[in-house]
Amino acid sequence: MAKAQRKCISSFEGVCRVGKFDPQWVAQLDINGKIIPIGFFAEEVDAAAAYDKAAVMLRGKGAKLNFPLVNYLDSDGKIIVDPEIKAMLKRKG
Repeated sequence: MAKAQRKCISSFEGVCRVGKFDPQWVAQLDINGKIIPIGFFAEEVDAAAAYDKAAVMLRGKGAKLNFPLVNYLDSDGKIIVDPEIKAMLKRKG
């Protein structure tokens, strides 16, 4: 029997609400069918931004994002690498 998927309650890609009494938001990526948590955040919008950073670092400029790609590019048009998210992706991936 296949594992039931939990329903994410968020209008943002890669973000789910977790916790019943002290709700938080988790940013997560699907990498080859495996859900990789990026981090937990008090604010939904912060989780969405973390998802975007990880998605663009992993999938490049064609990644599906919540916010404009320009937010994650430097003045030369190169992807800005977030060291914390890079380290997390290296550990989990």
